[in-house]
Amino acid sequence: MIYYLYHIRRNIHDGQLNEGYIGVSRTPFDRYEDHVKRSENPHLQNALSKYRDIEMRLISSGTKEQVLKMENWLRPNRQMGWNIAIGGGMPPDPTGRELSVETRGKIAAKSRLKVGALNPRFGVNITEQHKERIGQMNGRLFGPHFDGVYIVDGIYY
Repeated sequence: MIYYLYHIRRNIHDGQLNEGYIGVSRTPFDRYEDHVKRSENPHLQNALSKYRDIEMRLISSGTKEQVLKMENWLRPNRQMGWNIAIGGGMPPDPTGRELSVETRGKIAAKSRLKVGALNPRFGVNITEQHKERIGQMNGRLFGPHFDGVYIVDGIYY
């Protein structure tokens, strides 16, 4: 199975692999959309929200072991670029994980804090102009920003 090493970065960081985010995926374009919609990485999420010149480049492809080794070479330490973890490891799969009764209780209690009148935005009226701005912002944030050029194994596509 083929895996891809990808680089999410600003245009001004062309050729600077120490900047931006380095990741591994079998489906890098789908993974990019996941990052945009619900990243668990605050550095990457902030960058995707803040900058308009974000793009993704495919750096290389190979077996899972090969690309994880390359990722570790590019991100040998925590907090490098927009990465928060050391490269070379796949994130844990939470599927089927059982939460303790105590943890489920904490989650439920926290979610009840912001319902209805307890929500700090409860009752706030939003103008049509503000709604339009929010829609424009969401359109800007939720779409891949690809420039049509990809590099895989040193070949430009």
